[in-house]
This record gives sequence, C-alpha cells and structure tokens, in this order.
Amino acid sequence: MTEQRPSLIDLLRFLRWPNLLLISLFLLMFDQVVFGGLRNALGVGAALDGFTRVMLILDVLIVTVMGYWMNDLSDVEADRINRPKRFLVLRPNLIHQVRSWTLVLSVIGLSITILLAYLLNRLEWVWLYPSALVGLYLYARRGKRWGIWGNAFVSFMISALPMLWLVAESETIEALYTNEPGIFRDVFQLFAGYAGLMFFTNMARELAKDVQDLEGDREVQGKTLPLKRGLSAASSVMIIYVLMIACAQTALVAMLPRSLALSVFSVVIFGLLFIYVRWMQRMGIGKAAGRVSKGLKWLMLIGLLQLFFLPQTLL
Repeated sequence: MTEQRPSLIDLLRFLRWPNLLLISLFLLMFDQVVFGGLRNALGVGAALDGFTRVMLILDVLIVTVMGYWMNDLSDVEADRINRPKRFLVLRPNLIHQVRSWTLVLSVIGLSITILLAYLLNRLEWVWLYPSALVGLYLYARRGKRWGIWGNAFVSFMISALPMLWLVAESETIEALYTNEPGIFRDVFQLFAGYAGLMFFTNMARELAKDVQDLEGDREVQGKTLPLKRGLSAASSVMIIYVLMIACAQTALVAMLPRSLALSVFSVVIFGLLFIYVRWMQRMGIGKAAGRVSKGLKWLMLIGLLQLFFLPQTLL
C-alpha cells in the first residue's frame, strides 16, 4: 500500500471537524439561550467570562478529539475492512505519531481543566477530566466487547455535556433553587428531556454504525448487538430507539408553554423518524444503516436548532 503525505483536508477529516463544530455550537447555544435566560430572570451575571467560556469549550473539544483518536488507534484492523479510507488505515506510518499527539493533547487538556477549576473556584471537579479520559480509553480498547453497554457509555458522555455548564454555573442553579423553585423544576425537566433526546438519538446512531461495521467487528471478535443477536434484532431495537426519541421530543415540548416553532420542529423530527423506519422496512437495516446514520446526524442538528427557540418559552 502506498503511504501518502496527509493533506490539510485529510487532517481536518481526522479531527472530525463537522462534529467538533456541532459540539461547539451546542455548548455556545446552551450557554447563551438556556443559562442566558436564567441569568436574566435572576438578574445575575455569568460565571464564565469570554476567556473561561472559550477554554471550557476547547477542553471539551480536546477530550472529544482524543476519544476519536483512541478509537482510531484501537480500530485499525477492523477499519481495514469497514472503512478502508480511514486516516490511519491509509497511513499506518503515522500510528506512533498519533499516539504522541494524543498524549500531548491529554496534558494540554488537563492543564486547561486545572486552570478552569482554579479560576472558577471549582477545584473539587478536577477529577472529571481524568475520569473521562480513563473511560474513553477503556471504551477504545474494549468497547467492541461491551456491546450495547459500550453504546450506552458513549451516548451518556454526549448527553452529559450540558452538565459541564451546571458545574460552572452552580451558583446560578443554587440561587434558582432557593429563589425560584418553580423555575428550577422546569429547568430540571428541560435538562432531563433534552438529555433523553440526545441519549436515544446517539444510541440509535451507534447501533446504525455497528450494523455498518458488521464485517470488521466480526473479524476482531466484537460483541456488538448485530453480531450477537443478528440484523433482525438490531432492526427491532432500532425501532425502539426511534420510539424513545419520539417520546423524548414529545416530553420536551409538553413541559414547555405552547410554541408554534417547537411544534414545527416536532413535526419535522417525527417525519424524519418515520422516513428512517420506512428505509429499514424497505431496504433492510443492513442496507439502510448508512442512510440512517447520516439521517440521525441531521436529526441531531435539528435538535440543536430547537434551543434557539427556547428563550421566549422557557421562562
């Protein structure tokens, strides 16, 4: 195999820049829309200034990239079958270099975490960073053998992203609990509903990727749901996930005052979910998995855009 010098486009793809952009937008919108509304209601300032806000987002992106790279390093053999155009499959000479990059990023990320904890007077939360790294490393090394529990771990990590703002804005949350218990209850329900939407959407996407990666995972003796139970069981579980996404979206809208915009978003989301199920019914989940995986990423973007319409309905 001819080893090629990586181009800038190759490196950006290796970083999964669309995913990083999506995460950055989500964190910014959650801060400005949800917590911005709470701060205005309580008449308090933001715990994060411009610098600490950027550092927190950068820290999340660093951990995310390390998770991607650790998975790529562990999945080279499976990717030779599943995704032969992956960065490290085409350039195995860079494997040791990527390991070094990952180590350097982990040190940078830990340094940023300690700085943030000091600036925000939240030193007791420094343990979150090494815990996340250990979890991501174990998942990269053994996740294919965890089956559905591995999918649940990744989905939990993603759905827990808003918790970082809860830690940073803990004083605002405490003030809300003391002064506005009704709003606190509504905000808690909002977090729970949105986290559920994120969790089940990502669970569905992880399952779709497991179906796509069936052959390579079989080669490395993985224990994903499609391998252990077959495509028929995977299709049934996917439909359950679709129903749970629909339930989470319904609950999210139901706990908020009526809003035409959010109703329109719900119709779009339900319509997309129906299309995904029809794809699986007509093509079979084996052939439809790629479409469903991409479709679920669009669903995540639509779910993100919903946040923009929360200010006038939340408080």
